[in-house]
Amino acid sequence: MDSSESTKADLELALAVILVDLASTDEAFDPSEYEVISRGLKEVFGTTKDRVQQLVNQSRQILESLRGTNKYTNMLRDNLNNTEKKEILAIIDDLIAADGKEDPFEVYMKSRIAKALGFEVEPD
Repeated sequence: MDSSESTKADLELALAVILVDLASTDEAFDPSEYEVISRGLKEVFGTTKDRVQQLVNQSRQILESLRGTNKYTNMLRDNLNNTEKKEILAIIDDLIAADGKEDPFEVYMKSRIAKALGFEVEPD
């Protein structure tokens, strides 16, 4: 990784921001959603549970003043391979299903994230 590429910590935070944002769209951050975020960060980056808690807290602070997550999605798009990006989309599917409610806005957000990561999205 050269200096123009993002560090692992940057990429962990980017994924955490996107997942916490998605988990928060229905105004309730369910414990099952936290577990999906924790498992997802561990799968993609090997993130420890303590680090996950730090990332979730940091993400919540960032999201309080942020309008849009494009910067973070672009960072993931530019630094991860297609296998890792597909893992992220699978984590997003798990996150949407975690609270037992499929919120239409969460589904819309998934399609936006998929497009931003460079995938073609089929209309439903």
